[in-house]
Amino acid sequence: MNHTTTKLSPITVRFPRPGEGQIIRLLMIASGMVDILHGWDSPLAPYWLLAARQGEVIGALQVCYGIPMCRLDILALDPNLTKRERAQVILALGRAAVQLCVDYGATVLVTTINEDRYPGFGHVLQKHFHCTRLAPTRQYVMGLLR
Repeated sequence: MNHTTTKLSPITVRFPRPGEGQIIRLLMIASGMVDILHGWDSPLAPYWLLAARQGEVIGALQVCYGIPMCRLDILALDPNLTKRERAQVILALGRAAVQLCVDYGATVLVTTINEDRYPGFGHVLQKHFHCTRLAPTRQYVMGLLR
């Protein structure tokens, strides 16, 4: 049996630059979220992370810093991504966010996910980040090692 594997271009994760708030807003709308938030022209770094491939933003994640707990809040992904690409973007954003929270001094990370919008997101959190689901909720929690 011959399997062909397509190598995906690397994903870079960075803070948004001034003026990129509208990119996040449009990703949220494309992901099916209600357009109720304002202030997209405000400085968004370090509270958002962007994932880009070949210069194109394909994902965004809001990070809410706190001690002892950080939250990963809004996740917005390009709806045209394949399942594999979504997983790759979630991993890249998640790794960067976990490191930022550890650097900030948090010892716990919590997130609530919409599994209807992003099926498999919970599995990625459990498998790659050793998060625990707080059943029967949609919340996941993870202890951060410093």
